[in-house]
Formats: sequence, structure tokens, C-alpha cells
Amino acid sequence: MVNATVTASSGNITNTAVGTSTTPDPTPTNTVTVVTPVATSADLTLTKVASSTSGTQGQTISYTVTLVNLGPSVASNVTLTDILSAGLSLISASGNNGTASIAGASVGATTASLQVGATLTLVVNATVTASSGNITNTAVGTSTTPDPTPTNTVTVVTPVATSADLTLTKVASSTSGTQGQTISYTVTLVNLGPSVASNVTLTDILSAGLSLISASGNNGTASIAGASVGATTASLQVGATLTLVVNATVTASSGNITNTAVGTSTTPDPTPTNTVTVVTPVATSADLTLTKVASSTSGTQGQTISYTVTLVNLGPSVASNVTLTDILSAGLSLISASGNNGTASIAGASVGATTASLQVGATLTLVVNATVTASSGNITNTAVGTSTTPDPTPTNTVTVVTPVATSADLTLTKVASSTSGTQGQTISYTVTLVNLGPSVASNVTLTDILSAGLSLISASGNNGTASIAGASVGATTASLQVGRH
Repeated sequence: MVNATVTASSGNITNTAVGTSTTPDPTPTNTVTVVTPVATSADLTLTKVASSTSGTQGQTISYTVTLVNLGPSVASNVTLTDILSAGLSLISASGNNGTASIAGASVGATTASLQVGATLTLVVNATVTASSGNITNTAVGTSTTPDPTPTNTVTVVTPVATSADLTLTKVASSTSGTQGQTISYTVTLVNLGPSVASNVTLTDILSAGLSLISASGNNGTASIAGASVGATTASLQVGATLTLVVNATVTASSGNITNTAVGTSTTPDPTPTNTVTVVTPVATSADLTLTKVASSTSGTQGQTISYTVTLVNLGPSVASNVTLTDILSAGLSLISASGNNGTASIAGASVGATTASLQVGATLTLVVNATVTASSGNITNTAVGTSTTPDPTPTNTVTVVTPVATSADLTLTKVASSTSGTQGQTISYTVTLVNLGPSVASNVTLTDILSAGLSLISASGNNGTASIAGASVGATTASLQVGRH
């Protein structure tokens, strides 16, 4: 018995046997030949690899399909076909044997002969259009050359996972806050798809330092639980939004306040962390208000005027390093000053009071007493309040303008040379008009009138010749200085 391996890939193979002997043989030709036809055979093997084992709507999946000829013969008229199922949309296809043919959802590549060990390859790129279920991709390899394993079909089944990419944004009505201010937060959760999002919840959480005023949602009334506000929907369509508007009062006087929003869904999210926190710095703010009251609305030279200056902190924060200054103009001479926060400081015509901190509702007060030294015109008293704490109305300056009225106190005296008279007697009258001030007296007239029983002899004045009109004698001057007569 002889065992042999067929090495030919086609045609016929022969095996000839010859028998001989030295003993004569009546049928001496003992030769037998067996002719065996060799059949062609090409064992094609098909593989397929997908770029992803699962898909989501909108995702691109690449399929690499490879047909290998394991021999032993060259494979003739080889065709490789890849068929996309519903739920897949073809983007592009290419083959290693030239341009791939496309017919609807079917992609093909062919070759007249595929050598032993050679491959025919297709790369097919497709978009997942299905939102759930399974998508399939089936590849088939054929040849006219007999194949010992003729079924060359491979199907890849890819499950399509639902996926909803939720994106969360938050906008605050102010980038900073002050105690007592209202801040509005608009929180928006958008479903970018590709799937509908199920059991969606949007929650907004206020930190300490914020007090909830009201909340509303575009999906109905917002739920409120303490400092947490929520909105829910059973399903959020692709492109749809779930919105909350939250209004809160700043109760903190300093530091930072935070508002954190969280969006969730039972549908898988490729970016599952949907949390946004807005940090708002709280600026200290103390609204100082300044008032000044004068004891008189007008003044005269020598008069004492008392000014009461009050600086009030309306809040909302404690005011730090507060200074209250009162400045007297020319025409005023300081007598004394006092403050409700201790002794007032005096520097020339400036009076001051200070405090390291002025509580909300508290006052810093100065009482300034001054003498009017001006004889006319206006006198001014200006007060200024300052603090290192920001003030929403930073100009805290008050000026009181007091008009100075002119006033001249004229005093008249008359002395007769005799306390009694006889007919024919001469009596001399000395009449004196003195200006006691404080102002110069203008357009001054001094008149002396003789009664019946007196006959004028002569008259004179210290301001020039006296005027005589019958029994009346007069003297005038355009101005009479203080202390003059």
C-alpha cells in the first residue's frame, strides 16, 4: 500500500504499477495505471469586525469585512457583498481591490481571481439611524471555485443603546451681590439627543446666604423643599428644554453664595455629569446718609449758630473706618464741638469724628457751635461722611449756606446845656447818634426839631455843615462806621 499527497491543484494525476518475474509468464505485461482527475478547491474564510460593539443613534460605525482564500486553488470570480440593515445609513465604502460598488444598502467588491493567501477587503462606514433595538450587517463571500466550506456568511448584530446627551446651563442676573439684593437664576436643561430622555429631573439648590423668594418652571409649577427647587418631566424630546427660574434674596453680608443645579435622567447620557455651580461674591455695602441742621436759617455778625450733623448707616453692611468731617467757612469762628462717639477732633476750621465701625441703623453725630464773624454775604458749613465700605450712594456731602443779614444798632443821646430856661436864655443841645454795629449803617440821617418857644440861633455837625429848614436842623452821612457818631 502506497499513501501519497496530491500536490496538483488541477488536471489529472496518474499512478502506474508494474509487476515482473524471471519465471516465464504467459501474460507477461503486468502493468496497471490509475488516472485520477484533480478537482480545483478554494477554501474561502470570511471575517467581519465592527468598530463598536454597541451603537447609539447618530453614531458612526465602521465595518471591516475580509475574505481570505486558504486554497489550495486560486479562487475564481470572487464576490464580496456587505448588506446594511434598516437602522443603518451608508456613509462611504472602499475596497482593497478598487472602488466598491454601492446599490442601495448593499456594498460589493469583486475580483476575477483570488490567489491562495490573498484577501478581498471592504471597509463600510455607516451612521446609526435607529434609536433602539438591534442593527445588523451581513457579509457574504462567493466564488465559482468549489469551496469545502461553502457557507461564507457573517452577520454582526449590534445593539442600539438609547442615549440622551443632556446639557445644563445657568445664568445669574448679577455677577455679584449685596445683602438684601434679589438675584434671579435661570437654569436650562437641554436634550441634545439622539434619544428621548426619560424621567428627567432638574434640581436647583440654594446655599446658605440665599433666601428663596419664588420659583417657576416651563413644565408647570416648580416644587420647593427647603432651599431646593425642582422640576420634572416624564420625557424630554430631542431639542426640548426643561427650565427653572429661581428668585432669591441675598442674606449674606460678605463672602460667597453658591447656587448649584443638577440635571438627571434614567436614559444613559454620554456626558453624565450635568452639574453647574454659580459662585457669586457678596460685596459689603453700607449706604451712609448725611443730614445737617442749623439752629438758624440766617445770621448776623456776632450771633452764635449751632450745627447738628448726623451720619446714619442704612446698611445692609456694617460700615468700616467711618469719618465725619464738618468744615466752617470764612465768616465763622469755632466756639466748641462735640460728638456722640467721644471728643470731636479740631484742626483749624475743621471738626471731625471717627469710628472703626458703624453698625446698621447707628449714627455718628457732631454738634458744632460757631460765631458769625462776617457782617454780610453768606457763610457756609460743609459736612462730609466717608467709609472704606463701598456705598451705593457714595457722595455724602451736605453744605448749609446761611445768609448774613446786615444790622446796625444806632443809639441816640441828647444833652441840653441847661435843665431849665428863662426867656432870652440861650440853650445848647448836643445830639449824638452812635452806630453800635455790627454792620456799617447806610444813609444815616440825624434830625433835630425845635418846638415853638425856641428860636434857632445856629447849628453845626461833625460831618459837615448842618442843614436848616425852618425849625428843623439835619445832618446826613452815606455810611456810619461801627463805633462812629
